[in-house]
Amino acid sequence: MKKDEGAGAFGFIGCKSEGEVRAQDIMAAFTAAGYRSQPVRAEIVFGRAHLISACLHAERALRRGTSASEDIMTEIALYLGCSGQLSRALSLVKIDGENELVVITTPPAGEKDVSKVLKSLGLKREDSLIELTKSKAAGAGLLGIDSVDVDVVREAVLEKVAFVDMER
Repeated sequence: MKKDEGAGAFGFIGCKSEGEVRAQDIMAAFTAAGYRSQPVRAEIVFGRAHLISACLHAERALRRGTSASEDIMTEIALYLGCSGQLSRALSLVKIDGENELVVITTPPAGEKDVSKVLKSLGLKREDSLIELTKSKAAGAGLLGIDSVDVDVVREAVLEKVAFVDMER
């Protein structure tokens, strides 16, 4: 996977499952391939910029010593969920029987490794799940955003990510 511009040392993989897949299984498979990973519900990912912003904010919080967690993947989940409350953020992003998800990896996983891991888990690659669409914008209420306009949602999500630091 090519490194996402501005995402530092992170990669993003959209994928679908025919059946139920567990977060622990995804993380174990990526760990075995040499990567740290965090699977999240695709419906809570409001575009590539949302992912990049969450990763960069999490890195900065860890560098400054202001993080809520010492684990980068947990910290990313906090920013993705746009909440200074770890339990709320984790409940928003955790996969629980979802069949559409996004996996964040560090370092960015190579194509060969991604294909191998996804195949072993019965997942199919679907990077379009990362993008912010009209139907996803309609679900922005999950983050307390009262608009369905894609451009408004994109900006509001980035603002909410930035405000997480102020909530703590």
